[in-house]
Amino acid sequence: MQKDPRNQTQNLLAARQQCYPLPFYLHLCRCFEVFKVIHKLVDSQEDILMVATDVIKEFAADNVKYLELRSTPRAEKDTGLTKKNYVEAVIKAIQQCKDEGVDIDVRFLVAIDRRNGTEVAMETVKLAEEFMLSSGGLVVGIDLSGDPTVGRGRDLLPALEKARNSGLKLSLHMSEVPSQREESELLLNLPPDRIGHGTFLHPEMGGSQSLVDRVVDLYITNLLLLVDLGE
Repeated sequence: MQKDPRNQTQNLLAARQQCYPLPFYLHLCRCFEVFKVIHKLVDSQEDILMVATDVIKEFAADNVKYLELRSTPRAEKDTGLTKKNYVEAVIKAIQQCKDEGVDIDVRFLVAIDRRNGTEVAMETVKLAEEFMLSSGGLVVGIDLSGDPTVGRGRDLLPALEKARNSGLKLSLHMSEVPSQREESELLLNLPPDRIGHGTFLHPEMGGSQSLVDRVVDLYITNLLLLVDLGE
């Protein structure tokens, strides 16, 4: 999820595992280690439902009107959680909040963790395709994220192309660390519907002006399409 749960949920999960709530701002080198701890705390379908519901309500309390959750489906043998159960729990949280009249429109991006490679990425896309058709429009796209120092974007292109061809939108985290110019070029060729971070696209950060120009051209084109559609 993109936003941390409220203190009530954090403390409940922490108490269950006899550990302390985690600080919010951590260096890149540490944050993915923290995610591993969070995965140990949130390891059942009930946990996913609780946390997703809490996140949605917190955004609504901040007067956010449109929210896209992104999360990587996980399986946990000890609790019986499957990747399909995981997605179902997030969708159930969205639907329950809607039924309760929570004033926010929520959609779900099923995330590909780049460290898991091509085969798992394909499985994730297949899962997203299934729920895109069965969730009543709640699953709208694929998110590419995870530790940017691990895995190769090139290996994930077949899965991302499959997702785009099936009608799923693409939100791609790229250029989050230096020396990813070639990967960024490949990902921009898809092209993405949204870019996450893009910290090192600019030439002053180790990227190139051509990368910046392509991003600007991509989003101006998208904007013109929206205007033409009257949206």
